[in-house]
Amino acid sequence: MPLTACGRAAFEPLWTSEAVQRADDMVRLILRLEHTAPLGDCDLFAGRLEQRIALELANTYQALYGDDDSEMLPCSDLLRTLVRDLVELFGPVAEHAHLRTCVEPIQLPAYKRRALVLSASALVCHALSHRPIRAGGRSMAVVLLRVDAARALFRIDMEGWRAPRAGCAKAFRVVADLASSLVDKPVYRAPAFSGPTVEIAFPIQRRAEPCMRLQINDEERRHG
Repeated sequence: MPLTACGRAAFEPLWTSEAVQRADDMVRLILRLEHTAPLGDCDLFAGRLEQRIALELANTYQALYGDDDSEMLPCSDLLRTLVRDLVELFGPVAEHAHLRTCVEPIQLPAYKRRALVLSASALVCHALSHRPIRAGGRSMAVVLLRVDAARALFRIDMEGWRAPRAGCAKAFRVVADLASSLVDKPVYRAPAFSGPTVEIAFPIQRRAEPCMRLQINDEERRHG
């Protein structure tokens, strides 16, 4: 039975599982950041920049929580801000990977927006936590677009990252659970000499007017 048919309480185990995984990912990334790029007493500007990004990231996560799961809300800005802040904040542990986004303005019910953005969070944190296939040349592309009037596609390409081992699949199990609220299963590909790609296609509300596509490209702001 779809989660949407079971009411708000059916989502609580899903949000709890994701929150536990996210907390574990954040602790791991913070420890790696402290080891890779520790801030000295004189690094006041870098420290303030980290605090600003961390606060914006926390506010982005907080914006996903609400009382009305069915309310239609825009998700594009939150998605773009979250992946950008994660890559900026933890860039040093990933050799300052290059980020590209192509995100169209799409509205979703609040619970679907939450599931989509948290899926992106889990995948980006997972990628940042793992070693590259080769030195340098790592990039991440985050895509959200309308396939047609009633379907959308979310995709993350992790060029240059090593595909996860079987023992490192927690993030992908969480994403699979989150995708169930979008009424789909993620498609995972792991080419031997490239990097993993994850896709989630899901239904969206039809629009009466013609769909106007907006492509926005962001580049990673490097710091540290």
